[in-house]
Amino acid sequence: MKAKIIGLIIAVGIMLPCVQAQNKNLSAAEQIKQLDVMLAFRPTAWNHFERGELHAKLGNKAEAGNDFFKSGKLYFNDESFSSALKSFDRVIELFPDHGETYFYRAETHSKLANLQLAANDYSKALLSYSKKADVYFGRAKIYSKQEKLALAAEDYGQVIKLSTDNQTLLDSHLARVEIYGKQNNPNLIIGELNSIIRLLPASRKGAYYMVQMENWAYTTRAKIYHMINKLDLAIADLNKLIEMYSDNTSAYHLRGHYLHEKKEYDSAIADFTKVIAASEKPGHFYKDRAKVYFDQNKFGLSLADANKAIELAPTLSEAFMVRAEVYCKQGNKTAAAADEKKTVELGGKVVGKCQ
Repeated sequence: MKAKIIGLIIAVGIMLPCVQAQNKNLSAAEQIKQLDVMLAFRPTAWNHFERGELHAKLGNKAEAGNDFFKSGKLYFNDESFSSALKSFDRVIELFPDHGETYFYRAETHSKLANLQLAANDYSKALLSYSKKADVYFGRAKIYSKQEKLALAAEDYGQVIKLSTDNQTLLDSHLARVEIYGKQNNPNLIIGELNSIIRLLPASRKGAYYMVQMENWAYTTRAKIYHMINKLDLAIADLNKLIEMYSDNTSAYHLRGHYLHEKKEYDSAIADFTKVIAASEKPGHFYKDRAKVYFDQNKFGLSLADANKAIELAPTLSEAFMVRAEVYCKQGNKTAAAADEKKTVELGGKVVGKCQ
């Protein structure tokens, strides 16, 4: 039986050029019968389109629309987007209110970077296509590309209301973080990050994705809190991140800066010391710890760290500036002036020139 089926497939393949050559001499109904046979074995976009044209010629509107739609989807999946457009255009000619076709034509226009045509089709799809969350999501991406940020944020909001798919919700909140960042709206960014943190445990992208996203979300929220002068909340986010991922040196480093800012010097030093021990290139981190020691008036320790930073990172202008400040406090104005000069040569800025 298997051999007979294989033989029939081969026979159809051999006959195909002959059948296509003879099509002109057959009636539309006879050509449809031949295409029925071919489509049973070779469901190609071209065959569906050809059968759709024959059905349209015979006035079989529903059959024609179905074939044109199948043709469009097959062309789309093959990334033959121009051909897909022609197929979807034919469906809409026959069925001007077919929402699903408007959706797929919008997706096709999007692939071809026809942004406004895509937006127009998404809007038409909303009138009758049942999967409205997908439509809003598609149109939101177009609005984002057009820099129509308020409209994009509004459409992503509709997705968040309508969608039950966790990853789609995550992607929508992530997109709104970017939008609100462009609009310089930190409070709205925090709201989106709150939602992202809540949704992440159910992400279907796996453990690695969740780890990366949790690190990003907590760190970003901490930076936003710091920006709006909510330092305790910023530190709390970094505490949570370190609790979850105790080897996250970036979190320790950032917390060290925030603790220094709060004048919790010993805790800041502990964080910078941990980062120094874990880093392969700790020059910058010695400079950070040197600054804390300086603010504690521990000038000997500050000088030792500044020297180490310069040894490991000889082009780090901030390290020379810290050392200049130490020399100035120690009364070594000549050495302070030399380091101030070096700071400028390296592109840095002299803070509080030694008098």
